[in-house]
Amino acid sequence: MMLRQLPSHRTRAILAGLVTASLFAPMAAQADCNADMGALAAKRAAINAVLEKNKKEHAGKIDPVAACPQLRALAAAQGAMVSYMTKNKDWCGLPDELVNQSSQAQTQISGFAGKACGMVAKIKQMQAQQATMAQQQQQQQAAQVPQLKLPAGPL
Repeated sequence: MMLRQLPSHRTRAILAGLVTASLFAPMAAQADCNADMGALAAKRAAINAVLEKNKKEHAGKIDPVAACPQLRALAAAQGAMVSYMTKNKDWCGLPDELVNQSSQAQTQISGFAGKACGMVAKIKQMQAQQATMAQQQQQQQAAQVPQLKLPAGPL
């Protein structure tokens, strides 16, 4: 009968370290992912809160002039989240479906922001045209008023 030699103290310590690392590595990755995703989600939530306030102030409709910068910021925040999720999908253990849904949401938000900001540009263009027309009308009215010559000299 042959006796098996027990691993040395150093070998046991290395093996214990590897086992411990393999058990805690997913937890460390999960903690990093949770912290990073939490920060990205908090930024997005803050922008959403501003948009909701805008909506409440305008009887359930968003004022596009005030909302355009926030919508662009929301699209950027969602884009940052999608980028993080795409880069760290395997590390964080994120399902493909979640990444795809977030990407689709980012596309929708960007499209909505584009429409709202496009509407703002049209509104500003129309306001500029109206101001130009009003100025032209004032000039025309001023030109149509006859210039009366008052008599000069002693009466």
